[in-house]
Amino acid sequence: MDGNVKRVLARLNALAEPVDLPVTEETLWTLATALLPSRQPGDFNQAMMELGARICTPKNPACDQCPVRRHCEAYAGNLQASLPNKTAKKAVPQYEVVVAAIYRDGTYLIGKRPSAGFLGGLWEFPGGKLRAGETHQQALERECREELGIEITVGGLVAVARHAYTHFKVTLNVYRCTLVSGTPEARAHTELRWVAPEDFGIYPFPKGNHKFLNLL
Repeated sequence: MDGNVKRVLARLNALAEPVDLPVTEETLWTLATALLPSRQPGDFNQAMMELGARICTPKNPACDQCPVRRHCEAYAGNLQASLPNKTAKKAVPQYEVVVAAIYRDGTYLIGKRPSAGFLGGLWEFPGGKLRAGETHQQALERECREELGIEITVGGLVAVARHAYTHFKVTLNVYRCTLVSGTPEARAHTELRWVAPEDFGIYPFPKGNHKFLNLL
């Protein structure tokens, strides 16, 4: 159903239910069918859409110009500014992520994500989500220990990059790190490589990583 028509019908009948729910849309169709004249139904539909687009607008509806305001329950109850209702959008999750740019002899350590799953097959720098109560340094040390089996020294902050995916947002805190002990193992990745910055373009990285690659 056209959004303008939904709005007109919701206000005419002072519907409190969110109009984007399937059950409410069924109600709206029932109301629309009851109003639909047998003659020239197309003209009626067009008139309803124009009424919603020009007069019964989402904000500041021109009720004083509305030809059906005498029949409008929302107008009678001074509810037109608050109707129609819609379901509240869920808050988009936001994650704080630490990224270890582990440097050695002009190269950085990157790993290839498993082909199955989110961002499958892309290359990335070691790191992960911050846990409750952790500092960035603690999270970096833990992630490198868990993912790679190594100990690192955390250096300076290189970049803070923000990126929005379809269902969540991340803040990437990128630190230059140094390998202290251990040999990196591909525990969370299918492959590891030491790569020079000038060769980053050969490897497909997640879009969020592209916001700081040129700073390494």
